Amino acid sequence: MFGFLCPSGISPVVQFKKGDVNKAMEHRMNRSRYIASVFNRSATKGRIFLAPYNAGCHWILCVIDPYNSIAYFINPWHNDKNKGTGYGVCEDLRTLIETAILLFQSEKEMQKKIKINTMWLQIQCPH
Repeated sequence: MFGFLCPSGISPVVQFKKGDVNKAMEHRMNRSRYIASVFNRSATKGRIFLAPYNAGCHWILCVIDPYNSIAYFINPWHNDKNKGTGYGVCEDLRTLIETAILLFQSEKEMQKKIKINTMWLQIQCPH
């Protein structure tokens, strides 16, 4: 029922200098490929994946349902005005998960079911 993603496989562990945009984008794509490969190996309908992500100064927990393109997240520093948009999550994590879900769905040939927009839902937690 549950799958787990390695925090060091999804968190940005490399610091890039200004101007290293291509390297940073390739690093993000490699992390998305890692997530998609985990989904491909062990995803089944109804299975969700726990993805602890280190945003640099604090942790965010994502719970991902790749078949339904839904990502739940717990972020104690989340801003309520962005609730439901995915913008309470840092841009890196949002792009990372959305890319991984698209890779997974395209590799599973779920062409008719691919949802371009991932739904982001905040799970309430203490601030």
